[in-house]
Amino acid sequence: MNSLRSLLLASKTPKLVALLGALTLGACASPEGVLDESEDGNNPSTGGSTTGGTAGTSGTAGTDTGGTAGTDAGGTGGTDTGGTDAGGTGGTDTGGTDAGGTGGTGGTGGTGGTGGTGGTGGTGSTQTLCAGSVTLSDPVGTVTDGSGSSNYVAYMDCDWNITVPGSTAISLDFTALQTETGFDFVKVYEGTDANGKLLGSYSGSALPPRIFAVGESMFITWTSDQLDHQQGFSADYTARSEPPENCSNGIDDDHDNLKDCADDDCVANEACMPVLCSGTVDRSAETGVIRDGSGASNYQNNMDCAWNINVPGSASISLNFTVFNTEKSFDFVKVYEGTDANGTLLASYSGSTIPPRVFAVGESMFITWHTDGGTVGQGFSADYAARTEPPELCTNGIDDDKDNNTDCADDDCAWDEACTPVLCSGTVDRSAPTGVIQDGSGASNYISSMNCAWAVSVSGAESIQLDFSGFNTESTFDFVRVYEGTDASGTPIGAFSGTSIPGPVVVNGKSMFVTFDSDRNTNKQGFEASYAARF
Repeated sequence: MNSLRSLLLASKTPKLVALLGALTLGACASPEGVLDESEDGNNPSTGGSTTGGTAGTSGTAGTDTGGTAGTDAGGTGGTDTGGTDAGGTGGTDTGGTDAGGTGGTGGTGGTGGTGGTGGTGGTGSTQTLCAGSVTLSDPVGTVTDGSGSSNYVAYMDCDWNITVPGSTAISLDFTALQTETGFDFVKVYEGTDANGKLLGSYSGSALPPRIFAVGESMFITWTSDQLDHQQGFSADYTARSEPPENCSNGIDDDHDNLKDCADDDCVANEACMPVLCSGTVDRSAETGVIRDGSGASNYQNNMDCAWNINVPGSASISLNFTVFNTEKSFDFVKVYEGTDANGTLLASYSGSTIPPRVFAVGESMFITWHTDGGTVGQGFSADYAARTEPPELCTNGIDDDKDNNTDCADDDCAWDEACTPVLCSGTVDRSAPTGVIQDGSGASNYISSMNCAWAVSVSGAESIQLDFSGFNTESTFDFVRVYEGTDASGTPIGAFSGTSIPGPVVVNGKSMFVTFDSDRNTNKQGFEASYAARF
């Protein structure tokens, strides 16, 4: 009997107590006897259950209350904070074991733990990357790649067609720009698609100046490649009801690659909008500006522009460069005398040295600008002016003596101009007893694929001597050759290339033939020599 009582007292489950009592004790103990044992206070489980409730016995109420509350309110946060820790532990320790086991009458059941407050759910990402084409018609708005505080991703291709009916112009202000330089671009066009005029192409980290499109529409594109993804860009646009202040109509009427306004007289302190040059532009004003149109940015690849300056009644046209920075030997400004590129080539410039002033005799000057597909630079700007008189102290502004200068000494031209160098070409006949022979590149380098010849024939001369005063050509590729006779079939006297100035060259008889040819690669400063006939 004592062993059965011990088994009953060891049990924590009331149902098991009742079952064992019924099966084992039989007539030895009535149900009332079991109840008497419980009332003696020697059964902690039963006493705890009766006095303190189920929560006191096992903490089940605490677990259920806390777990359910936590789970419903906060998801993951509720399970960790309220369900297991606060509710389950409180019910078991306070009521079930400690309080109920010691009290004679029966321990007071522990109050179930209060369920913890569920954790606040995390805030989700607000990144909404741009994609495809978007049409905007609101008078104000923002255009962005959509990466937010993250970086943009690979192979993005987005565009925005901003069309605001009734507007006369749309301005665009960049507030952020951080893209892979030279690879990930924001491009802005005037019009409804990429067939319109390209107003600007931007990459890198420098914020572009305010830009605007004249009319109702602006088109913007954004592309990224597969590498080096950065923070992206954001820009605000505003539709305007009036064109920029002091601009006649917001159009580049005078074709100076600015929209008809001085740099400081546009509305809202806008710099005048640069316009990249394209095609051929005719000019007839007596003065003007020629520029690539890139403004504060770099020019672009594969540009081909031309300016035909034709001022009726002018005796000459001068061109004065104020800015010059192009990819050396690849991106060129070329200046011709005449109305097209079939005229005399006066100069060909590339690199970062500002060229000397150049002028064309007569009413016309033709200028070309070409870039390849590689490195780009700041570009160029030059002022031209038509003149009513040829240069002072020059007989007629024409290279009469074929010395590759336009008939004037270096210090006696009007307005302190240096005499304009003229690149040699073709075959020139000389009959004067003295003269100068030079490639004609002046302070610049000669150009590729030059082929020039001088046939010097002085009646009555017994010999002719050639003295070099300057010499710098591509060694073993670009040559000055001297023959005795009237052409290249005569006796070869010397062939010179490199940087060493050759010594005097003498031919017997009245005729000397000199040639200069350059290949397609490295170009140098060229050469200069004077000849004198001996009688």
